[in-house]
Amino acid sequence: QTRRVATNPFEEWLLPSEDDEVERRLKILDDSLAICGIEFCSLGPSSSSSSSWTRRSLCSKIIEFSPRFSCSTTVVTESDAEVAANDVIHISKLQHPDYM
Repeated sequence: QTRRVATNPFEEWLLPSEDDEVERRLKILDDSLAICGIEFCSLGPSSSSSSSWTRRSLCSKIIEFSPRFSCSTTVVTESDAEVAANDVIHISKLQHPDYM
């Protein structure tokens, strides 16, 4: 049996004014989850109000950061579907040892 955590949409708490702040926050969360023995964490869906560019860059970055993390994106338009498809392709090619 595993312990899992889920959060609000990640734009509500992850988006800072600087890119390195995203990585710092992800590291703090990942380290805290590891200390607590939590193996899976859904960082929430992207909110429907976020831009496609934000969802693409953040979803890939979140998944790439730790095999403990997952997230989802809202698909409303054809453009959203294209962004999500590109993310899936990118994520499928990750080479992190824990993904193998």
